[in-house]
Amino acid sequence: MIFEMRASDLSEILDMERQYFGRMAWNPSDFTSALDNAYDLPLVFREEGRTIAYSVLRILGPEAEIENLCVLESARRRGIGAMLLDQMLALSLERGVSSVYLEVREGNLPARKLYEGRGFLRERVRRDYYRYPSEDGIVMRKELKKG
Repeated sequence: MIFEMRASDLSEILDMERQYFGRMAWNPSDFTSALDNAYDLPLVFREEGRTIAYSVLRILGPEAEIENLCVLESARRRGIGAMLLDQMLALSLERGVSSVYLEVREGNLPARKLYEGRGFLRERVRRDYYRYPSEDGIVMRKELKKG
């Protein structure tokens, strides 16, 4: 089930963040900031009392950006990432957002397939944006329409 992220989730989240993002991982203060400010909407997916996925959506006026989305490897291919993504899109629509952006590693084909399946379109490429290893970042955008 999807819940708002809370400080007590951070231990599990930081473990996942380090495991999957290595030197590009968010640090504890990044998540604390997301919990404490009015424009970030951090979510978790819990199963049997354990956090197995999380996301952070940032809303700034008519635009939103998916800052982070991660699913525990053993829980992948079960639609959990899609559920979090759908929740972020619904929250964006509720708050009057017209465009949602995200950035993804060029080589992250499962994530790209998920985003494309939800109507995100490739907008541009940021050459060598990612490090460890170096890789292009693909900026994607989805226009939201009420109704």
